[in-house]
Amino acid sequence: MENEADLIEGCWTGDNAARKRLYMLYSNRMLAVCYRYMGDKDAAYDVLHDGSIKIFI
Repeated sequence: MENEADLIEGCWTGDNAARKRLYMLYSNRMLAVCYRYMGDKDAAYDVLHDGSIKIFI
């Protein structure tokens, strides 16, 4: 299993598999934070999606 530093390095170098693993590792926690601020499940998913696009593209 890779550590966070390896995953982040992979993201920087364009490794889509590393991006997917990093997303899968943190998406549930990020969604919980989005929901806490938005108070609506659909809005939280939208914020998570938009944020993920900005981070990974």
